[in-house]
Order: sequence, then structure tokens, then C-alpha cells
Amino acid sequence: QTRAQLAQCRAAQGRTQHDLAQAEARLARCQAQLAQTQQLLAPHEAAGEDARPAESGPSAPATCTRPAPPVATFAYQYDMDDRGLFYYLGTRGRTQPWRNPAEAGWVTVSRSSECKHPAGKASDLTGRQPCSSFTQDLPGSWWRVDLGAGRRFTPTRYTLRHSNVPGYVDFGLRSWRLEGSVDGGATWRTLDEHATGDPRGEIPARVDAAATFAVAPERAFPARLFRVLMTGPSPSGHHHLMLSGLEMYGSLGQQQ
Repeated sequence: QTRAQLAQCRAAQGRTQHDLAQAEARLARCQAQLAQTQQLLAPHEAAGEDARPAESGPSAPATCTRPAPPVATFAYQYDMDDRGLFYYLGTRGRTQPWRNPAEAGWVTVSRSSECKHPAGKASDLTGRQPCSSFTQDLPGSWWRVDLGAGRRFTPTRYTLRHSNVPGYVDFGLRSWRLEGSVDGGATWRTLDEHATGDPRGEIPARVDAAATFAVAPERAFPARLFRVLMTGPSPSGHHHLMLSGLEMYGSLGQQQ
């Protein structure tokens, strides 16, 4: 009987050691994933890196850096929902109350020009509330987001929202390109483009309206910078780029 009890104890000890080894392996995997996520969500300005690359460049093919496996993926549910990239970054991976990621310094947003009279801020693009925000009346106006060093995002959809400027419905965006860059903005590659009357749809002609558009799989690639470039005048004949929201859906990864 003593030998049988001893054998049972040894068997139980073996099972305990096996369970402990499995638990340690799971803990190691969780720690590695946490470290990767923390690195991805860290403030994007690396030491010695220019946080404001060249303002513009010709549209041209660019060599894409092979990304690591996705850290997070984002699926569209409805316009300006809480399931997109910028909501995720603004909540530090849904672990904190939301902050505008541009105003918090977690991404960098810029635009082609600033008006002399109040016209909002460039960071309004990654905000959650419609507002009055626009560039000067200049052809080729643009808005740009830099995700920061190490981040790469492959878009499948994106949402644009008009500015909240009463009486200026005819100033809404109708012709544009969504572009991506992997070389600091020296070259840009087209992800999606629209023109007035595009059968794939437009942003509705009303104040603070939003609409979501697909990026064709053959055009999608992992980029660090994204730009909305106005390619034609609004129905009013002007080139003010009026926007108060951008959200993106797809896969977020890190550069290898």
C-alpha cells in the first residue's frame, strides 16, 4: 500500500511539474506580446529621427518594407466608430480614456497651409467631434498623418468627414487621392482616388457628413505616412480642403 501511495505521489508531482512548465510558457508568450504592444504604442519620435519629413513629393512607386505579423487588426462597423486605428491609438490600445492621438504626441498630423483667420487645427483630423477646420484656398491642398517610427499600417477601408462649417456645404471634398509613403514623404503611392461623380460614391453634401471607402487589395501596402490630397476644386470652385475626421481600418504592424 505504501508503494502504491508513493507511486501516486510521484505521478501527481510529475503532472504538477508539467502544468507548471505549460504555465511558464504561456506567461513568456504573454510577456513577449505585451512588450511588442508597448513598443508599438510608445511615443513615435525616436532619437535623432526627423519627425517632420518633406512636405510633399511626386506620386511614384515606392519599395515597401516587409512588415512583421499584425499587432492589431481593425474592422469597419459604421462611419467614425470606435473600432478604427486612431481610436485605438488614442486609447493606448483601448487601455485608457480616449485622447486625440495627435494632440497627445502619439502621431503627427500636418496640413499644407494654415488660414490667417480661425480655421481649426491640423490635429482636428484625428479628433472625434465634427468641427470647423480647413486649409487655405490653394490647389493641391493636403492633410497628412505620420504614424511614427516602427509603425506600419495596411489599410482596407478609410472614413472621411466634412468640416462642420454651416453654410459651406458646396465647399465639401469631391476629388481626392489617399496616398501612402514609406520613405518619409519623398515619394507617394496611390491607395485610392475619387473624382466628382464617382460611381463608387461620394461624401454626402451636408455639414459634418462622413463616408467610408474601400482600398482595393491590389493597391494596399504597409505605410507609415498617409496623405489626403485634394485633386480638384469643390463644387464652389474653391480649393479649401475642409475635413474634421479621418479613421482607418486594416492591419497595424511593425517594421522588421
